[in-house]
Amino acid sequence: PQLHKQGNEILALDLPGHGKSGHKSQDAPGVVLAESLYYVAEVLQQMGWNSEVILIGHSMGASIALMYAASFPDQVKTLILLEGAGPVCSDAAETPKHIRAHIERRMVGNISLYHPEKKKSPRVYPSFEKAVETRQATAKRAPGNQYLSKEAASVLVLRATEKNVDGGVRFIHDPRLLWPSIIYTTDAQLDSFQQSVQCPTALFLAKEGWPFDQKRLDSTKQRLQPKQLIVLPGSHHFHADPTTADAVAEHIIQFLSGI
Repeated sequence: PQLHKQGNEILALDLPGHGKSGHKSQDAPGVVLAESLYYVAEVLQQMGWNSEVILIGHSMGASIALMYAASFPDQVKTLILLEGAGPVCSDAAETPKHIRAHIERRMVGNISLYHPEKKKSPRVYPSFEKAVETRQATAKRAPGNQYLSKEAASVLVLRATEKNVDGGVRFIHDPRLLWPSIIYTTDAQLDSFQQSVQCPTALFLAKEGWPFDQKRLDSTKQRLQPKQLIVLPGSHHFHADPTTADAVAEHIIQFLSGI
């Protein structure tokens, strides 16, 4: 709301399989983060936003925003990253192992998702409140000292569920999003993405957010050279938790007004 009050035209994107967007087909490509850039490009084209775009991304969205800004520097005016400065990396030597892990998971998963006789129904939670509790518990199991407020979890769950015909609610995200990727970004590729960003960039991290490897953070400072790198109070969803969201918004507004 604070950004909208500044006169910005804002579009929040549900990628395929997320929120209210549809799922990819059964034979769609495996989980590859870089493919998400296509949907960003498609939306920007539909909106007629071909330049002077401000990209704001959180977590996975921050990785996508970074990769897009690096790949289309002529379109992106400003880049704001929340709790992320690039995709999870893996050693190139591990690539065969990751490909096998994805294929094996996909072969088993496709049976439970699509086989007419062995298809499993999605889990149904007895109430919206129970689904919110489950989402909060997921944050606590994440690395570090993460947490998620009831208020923020409620907003996320509202967007990610629908009422079941027999009562209760069920999550509607594509379960294939939880499968291991068929291929991961290497450190060298991430270095290239960060070095290729040409626009002013801000990186905001949460004090109790996702643990950021110090070596990677030092490399990010060197290669991305963000104009601002600030650690703010809060956890991974500090932009959504009511006790910390205002401070995040204020820092974003200050950054945008100063460039």
